[in-house]
Amino acid sequence: MIHAISVCIIPYNDSLVFEKSLYSLIEALEFLDTFELMVLDNSTDKQHKDRNIEIIKNINNINILYYDEISSKKPAEAVSFFIKKARYDICLASADDVLFKKDSIKKAYEVITNHSGVAMVGFTSICYQSDFIIESQGSVISGCTTRVKDNNAGKRYILDTTRSLIKATHFRNSMMFKNTYGIDFDETFGFFYEESDFGLRLKKFGQIYCVSDAIIWHSLKIKKPTSNKRGVFNHIYNSIDKSGIYYLTRNRIIFSKKHGKNKFCGLFVIPYILAYFVLLLILRPSLLKSFFKGIRDGIFKQVKND
Repeated sequence: MIHAISVCIIPYNDSLVFEKSLYSLIEALEFLDTFELMVLDNSTDKQHKDRNIEIIKNINNINILYYDEISSKKPAEAVSFFIKKARYDICLASADDVLFKKDSIKKAYEVITNHSGVAMVGFTSICYQSDFIIESQGSVISGCTTRVKDNNAGKRYILDTTRSLIKATHFRNSMMFKNTYGIDFDETFGFFYEESDFGLRLKKFGQIYCVSDAIIWHSLKIKKPTSNKRGVFNHIYNSIDKSGIYYLTRNRIIFSKKHGKNKFCGLFVIPYILAYFVLLLILRPSLLKSFFKGIRDGIFKQVKND
Protein backbone atom coordinates (compact mmCIF):
# COMPACT_ATOMS: atom_id res chain seq x y z
CA MET A 1 0.00 0.00 0.00
CA ILE A 2 1.32 3.44 -0.94
CA HIS A 3 0.84 6.02 1.76
CA ALA A 4 0.93 9.79 1.50
CA ILE A 5 3.99 11.88 2.28
CA SER A 6 4.69 15.52 3.03
CA VAL A 7 7.33 17.24 0.89
CA CYS A 8 8.97 20.64 1.04
CA ILE A 9 11.42 22.49 -1.17
CA ILE A 10 13.20 25.62 0.07
CA PRO A 11 14.14 28.11 -2.68
CA TYR A 12 16.67 30.84 -2.03
CA ASN A 13 17.21 33.72 -4.47
CA ASP A 14 17.47 31.72 -7.69
CA SER A 15 14.21 31.19 -9.58
CA LEU A 16 15.81 29.36 -12.52
CA VAL A 17 17.35 26.75 -10.25
CA PHE A 18 14.13 26.47 -8.22
CA GLU A 19 12.06 25.85 -11.36
CA LYS A 20 14.30 23.00 -12.57
CA SER A 21 14.38 21.41 -9.13
CA LEU A 22 10.61 21.72 -8.58
CA TYR A 23 9.71 20.06 -11.89
CA SER A 24 12.11 17.16 -11.26
CA LEU A 25 10.64 16.77 -7.77
CA ILE A 26 7.06 16.65 -9.07
CA GLU A 27 8.01 14.06 -11.70
CA ALA A 28 9.67 11.90 -9.03
CA LEU A 29 6.49 12.05 -6.90
CA GLU A 30 4.23 10.63 -9.65
CA PHE A 31 4.24 7.12 -8.13
CA LEU A 32 2.27 8.43 -5.12
CA ASP A 33 -1.51 8.69 -5.05
CA THR A 34 -1.38 11.49 -2.48
CA PHE A 35 1.30 13.90 -1.40
CA GLU A 36 1.47 17.28 0.28
CA LEU A 37 3.88 19.70 -1.40
CA MET A 38 5.07 22.90 0.27
CA VAL A 39 7.30 25.65 -1.05
CA LEU A 40 8.99 27.47 1.82
CA ASP A 41 10.35 30.55 0.09
CA ASN A 42 13.48 31.66 1.90
CA SER A 43 14.35 34.21 -0.79
CA THR A 44 15.23 37.70 0.35
CA ASP A 45 14.91 39.17 -3.16
CA LYS A 46 11.36 40.26 -4.10
CA GLN A 47 11.99 39.68 -7.80
CA HIS A 48 12.82 36.03 -7.16
CA LYS A 49 9.81 35.65 -4.86
CA ASP A 50 7.46 37.04 -7.50
CA ARG A 51 8.95 34.73 -10.12
CA ASN A 52 8.65 31.72 -7.79
CA ILE A 53 4.96 32.45 -7.28
CA GLU A 54 4.49 32.68 -11.05
CA ILE A 55 6.22 29.31 -11.54
CA ILE A 56 3.91 27.69 -9.00
CA LYS A 57 0.78 29.18 -10.59
CA ASN A 58 1.76 27.71 -13.95
CA ILE A 59 1.71 24.17 -12.56
CA ASN A 60 -1.72 22.62 -13.09
CA ASN A 61 -3.51 19.84 -11.20
CA ILE A 62 -1.22 20.03 -8.16
CA ASN A 63 -2.05 21.96 -5.02
CA ILE A 64 1.19 23.56 -3.88
CA LEU A 65 1.21 25.29 -0.50
CA TYR A 66 3.32 28.44 -0.63
CA TYR A 67 4.79 30.11 2.45
CA ASP A 68 6.97 33.20 2.42
CA GLU A 69 7.01 34.03 6.14
CA ILE A 70 10.26 32.11 6.57
CA SER A 71 12.28 34.67 4.56
CA SER A 72 15.67 35.41 6.10
CA LYS A 73 15.37 32.44 8.44
CA LYS A 74 18.19 29.94 8.72
CA PRO A 75 17.81 26.39 7.28
CA ALA A 76 17.15 24.84 10.70
CA GLU A 77 14.22 27.21 11.25
CA ALA A 78 12.79 26.54 7.79
CA VAL A 79 12.83 22.75 8.21
CA SER A 80 11.36 23.03 11.72
CA PHE A 81 8.54 25.11 10.22
CA PHE A 82 7.94 22.34 7.67
CA ILE A 83 7.92 19.58 10.30
CA LYS A 84 5.30 21.43 12.33
CA LYS A 85 3.11 22.03 9.26
CA ALA A 86 3.43 18.53 7.76
CA ARG A 87 0.23 16.44 7.72
CA TYR A 88 1.80 13.04 7.10
CA ASP A 89 4.15 10.78 9.05
CA ILE A 90 6.75 10.47 6.30
CA CYS A 91 8.46 13.68 5.24
CA LEU A 92 10.89 14.71 2.52
CA ALA A 93 12.83 17.96 2.88
CA SER A 94 14.83 19.20 -0.11
CA ALA A 95 17.04 22.11 -1.01
CA ASP A 96 16.31 23.97 -4.25
CA ASP A 97 19.60 23.15 -6.00
CA VAL A 98 19.11 19.44 -6.67
CA LEU A 99 17.62 17.44 -9.51
CA PHE A 100 15.82 14.18 -8.73
CA LYS A 101 16.08 11.10 -10.88
CA LYS A 102 12.54 9.95 -11.69
CA ASP A 103 12.69 6.80 -9.55
CA SER A 104 14.85 8.11 -6.69
CA ILE A 105 12.10 9.14 -4.27
CA LYS A 106 10.27 5.85 -4.86
CA LYS A 107 13.42 3.88 -3.99
CA ALA A 108 13.98 5.88 -0.80
CA TYR A 109 10.30 5.54 0.08
CA GLU A 110 10.38 1.77 -0.30
CA VAL A 111 13.25 1.50 2.16
CA ILE A 112 11.71 3.67 4.85
CA THR A 113 8.29 2.00 4.62
CA ASN A 114 9.48 -1.60 4.29
CA HIS A 115 11.95 -1.47 7.19
CA SER A 116 10.48 -0.57 10.56
CA GLY A 117 13.95 0.02 12.01
CA VAL A 118 14.84 2.81 9.56
CA ALA A 119 14.22 6.37 10.76
CA MET A 120 15.81 8.32 7.89
CA VAL A 121 16.83 7.66 4.29
CA GLY A 122 18.99 9.71 1.98
CA PHE A 123 20.17 9.73 -1.61
CA THR A 124 23.36 9.30 -3.56
CA SER A 125 24.35 12.88 -4.33
CA ILE A 126 26.13 13.20 -7.70
CA CYS A 127 28.09 16.35 -8.57
CA TYR A 128 26.09 18.22 -11.20
CA GLN A 129 27.61 18.28 -14.71
CA SER A 130 30.22 15.71 -13.70
CA ASP A 131 30.90 12.24 -15.10
CA PHE A 132 28.89 10.64 -12.27
CA ILE A 133 31.32 11.72 -9.56
CA ILE A 134 29.89 11.14 -6.09
CA GLU A 135 29.54 14.14 -3.81
CA SER A 136 28.36 11.94 -0.94
CA GLN A 137 26.40 8.83 -0.09
CA GLY A 138 25.35 10.11 3.28
CA SER A 139 27.78 11.54 5.80
CA VAL A 140 29.24 10.38 9.09
CA ILE A 141 30.53 12.55 11.89
CA SER A 142 33.11 11.78 14.54
CA GLY A 143 31.86 11.92 18.12
CA CYS A 144 35.31 13.04 19.26
CA THR A 145 36.61 15.49 16.67
CA THR A 146 33.18 16.52 15.19
CA ARG A 147 34.78 16.12 11.76
CA VAL A 148 32.25 15.42 9.00
CA LYS A 149 33.19 12.87 6.33
CA ASP A 150 31.14 12.25 3.17
CA ASN A 151 30.85 8.57 2.23
CA ASN A 152 32.63 7.73 -1.06
CA ALA A 153 33.16 11.39 -1.97
CA GLY A 154 35.12 11.86 -5.20
CA LYS A 155 34.60 8.31 -6.44
CA ARG A 156 32.93 7.56 -9.76
CA TYR A 157 29.42 6.20 -9.30
CA ILE A 158 28.73 2.70 -10.62
CA LEU A 159 25.17 1.36 -10.48
CA ASP A 160 24.80 -1.04 -7.58
CA THR A 161 22.23 -3.60 -8.66
CA THR A 162 22.09 -5.05 -5.13
CA ARG A 163 20.60 -1.81 -3.76
CA SER A 164 23.02 -1.88 -0.83
CA LEU A 165 22.28 0.39 2.12
CA ILE A 166 25.08 2.61 3.35
CA LYS A 167 24.96 3.64 7.00
CA ALA A 168 25.21 7.34 7.75
CA THR A 169 24.46 9.79 10.53
CA HIS A 170 22.92 12.51 8.38
CA PHE A 171 22.29 13.80 4.87
CA ARG A 172 22.60 17.12 3.16
CA ASN A 173 20.47 18.61 0.37
CA SER A 174 17.62 16.05 0.57
CA MET A 175 16.38 13.61 3.20
CA MET A 176 13.32 11.46 3.88
CA PHE A 177 12.44 10.78 7.50
CA LYS A 178 9.70 9.50 9.78
CA ASN A 179 7.96 12.40 11.49
CA THR A 180 6.57 10.37 14.37
CA TYR A 181 9.08 10.88 17.16
CA GLY A 182 8.59 14.54 18.08
CA ILE A 183 12.06 15.44 16.74
CA ASP A 184 12.58 18.69 14.86
CA PHE A 185 15.58 20.77 13.86
CA ASP A 186 17.30 22.51 16.76
CA GLU A 187 16.99 26.16 15.73
CA THR A 188 19.94 26.99 17.98
CA PHE A 189 22.24 25.92 15.14
CA GLY A 190 20.78 28.06 12.35
CA PHE A 191 23.04 26.51 9.72
CA PHE A 192 26.13 24.29 9.92
CA TYR A 193 25.76 21.11 11.99
CA GLU A 194 21.95 21.39 12.13
CA GLU A 195 21.58 18.30 9.92
CA SER A 196 24.14 16.33 11.95
CA ASP A 197 22.35 17.22 15.18
CA PHE A 198 18.95 16.21 13.74
CA GLY A 199 20.28 12.92 12.40
CA LEU A 200 21.96 11.89 15.64
CA ARG A 201 18.85 12.70 17.67
CA LEU A 202 16.66 10.78 15.21
CA LYS A 203 19.09 7.87 15.22
CA LYS A 204 17.94 7.00 18.75
CA PHE A 205 14.72 5.73 17.13
CA GLY A 206 16.16 3.82 14.18
CA GLN A 207 18.94 3.38 11.65
CA ILE A 208 19.99 6.16 9.28
CA TYR A 209 20.56 4.87 5.74
CA CYS A 210 21.58 6.11 2.32
CA VAL A 211 20.05 4.31 -0.66
CA SER A 212 22.96 3.71 -3.01
CA ASP A 213 20.99 3.82 -6.27
CA ALA A 214 18.50 6.57 -5.43
CA ILE A 215 20.19 9.48 -7.21
CA ILE A 216 20.04 13.25 -6.98
CA TRP A 217 22.28 15.73 -8.79
CA HIS A 218 23.81 18.62 -6.81
CA SER A 219 24.60 21.52 -7.09
CA LEU A 220 22.83 23.49 -9.78
CA LYS A 221 24.19 26.72 -8.29
CA ILE A 222 27.65 26.61 -9.81
CA LYS A 223 29.95 29.45 -8.87
CA LYS A 224 33.15 30.25 -10.72
CA PRO A 225 36.05 29.91 -8.27
CA THR A 226 38.00 33.03 -7.43
CA SER A 227 41.06 30.96 -6.55
CA ASN A 228 42.60 27.70 -7.72
CA LYS A 229 43.27 26.66 -4.11
CA ARG A 230 41.83 23.32 -3.02
CA GLY A 231 40.30 21.82 0.10
CA VAL A 232 40.08 24.04 3.14
CA PHE A 233 41.93 26.79 1.26
CA ASN A 234 39.25 26.84 -1.42
CA HIS A 235 36.60 26.89 1.33
CA ILE A 236 38.15 29.96 2.95
CA TYR A 237 38.72 31.75 -0.37
CA ASN A 238 35.41 31.02 -2.09
CA SER A 239 32.74 29.65 0.23
CA ILE A 240 32.89 31.48 3.52
CA ASP A 241 31.87 34.95 4.65
CA LYS A 242 31.55 36.65 8.05
CA SER A 243 28.26 34.96 8.85
CA GLY A 244 29.55 31.58 7.65
CA ILE A 245 32.75 31.59 9.71
CA TYR A 246 30.76 32.72 12.77
CA TYR A 247 28.21 29.88 12.56
CA LEU A 248 30.77 27.26 11.54
CA THR A 249 32.96 28.05 14.56
CA ARG A 250 30.14 28.57 17.04
CA ASN A 251 28.20 25.48 16.01
CA ARG A 252 31.17 23.14 16.03
CA ILE A 253 31.71 24.05 19.68
CA ILE A 254 27.99 23.69 20.49
CA PHE A 255 27.83 20.35 18.68
CA SER A 256 30.84 19.09 20.59
CA LYS A 257 29.23 20.02 23.90
CA LYS A 258 25.94 18.40 22.94
CA HIS A 259 27.06 15.17 21.25
CA GLY A 260 30.63 14.57 22.41
CA LYS A 261 31.27 11.01 23.56
CA ASN A 262 32.76 12.25 26.83
CA LYS A 263 33.59 15.47 28.64
CA PHE A 264 37.03 15.67 27.03
CA CYS A 265 35.70 15.78 23.46
CA GLY A 266 35.72 19.58 23.48
CA LEU A 267 39.53 19.41 23.61
CA PHE A 268 39.56 18.07 20.04
CA VAL A 269 38.00 21.32 18.82
CA ILE A 270 41.05 23.29 19.97
CA PRO A 271 43.34 22.15 17.09
CA TYR A 272 40.56 23.10 14.63
CA ILE A 273 40.30 26.57 16.17
CA LEU A 274 44.06 27.08 16.11
CA ALA A 275 44.36 25.90 12.48
CA TYR A 276 41.53 28.14 11.30
CA PHE A 277 42.99 31.08 13.21
CA VAL A 278 46.32 30.73 11.40
CA LEU A 279 44.66 30.30 7.98
CA LEU A 280 42.34 33.26 8.49
CA LEU A 281 45.18 35.41 9.77
CA ILE A 282 47.10 34.72 6.56
CA LEU A 283 44.29 34.49 3.99
CA ARG A 284 41.21 36.34 5.29
CA PRO A 285 42.08 38.56 8.29
CA SER A 286 38.81 40.48 7.76
CA LEU A 287 36.94 37.40 9.11
CA LEU A 288 38.83 37.17 12.40
CA LYS A 289 36.37 39.31 14.38
CA SER A 290 33.45 37.03 13.41
CA PHE A 291 35.63 33.99 14.13
CA PHE A 292 36.36 35.10 17.71
CA LYS A 293 32.72 36.02 18.23
CA GLY A 294 31.79 32.48 17.18
CA ILE A 295 34.22 31.02 19.73
CA ARG A 296 32.76 33.17 22.51
CA ASP A 297 29.13 32.40 21.68
CA GLY A 298 29.83 28.69 21.20
CA ILE A 299 31.36 28.39 24.65
CA PHE A 300 28.58 30.23 26.47
CA LYS A 301 25.53 29.15 24.41
CA GLN A 302 23.06 26.89 26.20
CA VAL A 303 22.32 23.70 24.28
CA LYS A 304 18.89 22.14 23.77
CA ASN A 305 18.56 18.50 24.79
CA ASP A 306 15.65 16.13 24.17
